[in-house]
Amino acid sequence: MQSEPWLEPIAGAITSGQCRTALDIGANDGEWSLWLASRFERVVAVEPDDRCHNRATDHAVNIIEEHCAVGAATGAGVLRQRTSTLQSSLLDAHPVGDAGRNCDVICISRVSIVTLDDLLFAHPHIDFVKIDIEGAEGDALAGALDPRWLNVRFLVESHDRREVVLDQLARIGKEGVSVFPHPHPEAGKGHEWIWAA
Repeated sequence: MQSEPWLEPIAGAITSGQCRTALDIGANDGEWSLWLASRFERVVAVEPDDRCHNRATDHAVNIIEEHCAVGAATGAGVLRQRTSTLQSSLLDAHPVGDAGRNCDVICISRVSIVTLDDLLFAHPHIDFVKIDIEGAEGDALAGALDPRWLNVRFLVESHDRREVVLDQLARIGKEGVSVFPHPHPEAGKGHEWIWAA
């Protein structure tokens, strides 16, 4: 949240209602994990890129790390590690790039893939989910089939995949959503955050 101050208007909404477990999907170095850890009883930080160290675990004891990716089905997949760990994903090509910087794949590694339903089974009291996985957000949401997701708050960073994300949120039962375009001057048109309560 510190590097994304334009999201401050929904900070209160993120913590409205119960604050038992938050999922930080695409946790990277743990900036969101740390912000969430001071507001939720526990945070499950999901990150498949083994180059990332979740620094939040150095400061908070209520963070559980899961070294895997989130997708539509449980199994194994291929992670494309890019020059910047912020751009690694399961996709062949990054949909919006990195504000004009190098986004080349430098390594391919096999990773375990879990679904949102798998995470809900392992951590049954989820109240909030943040998803930032570089274009594969719709695939992650496709793995949310349990009806309990209707009562969960979502914040999804969409990388040129708005319609896919909105379709999946509608399938879950989310009717009212808010879209926040990424304000960086070099951000692509389709780079935005989507809030669904």
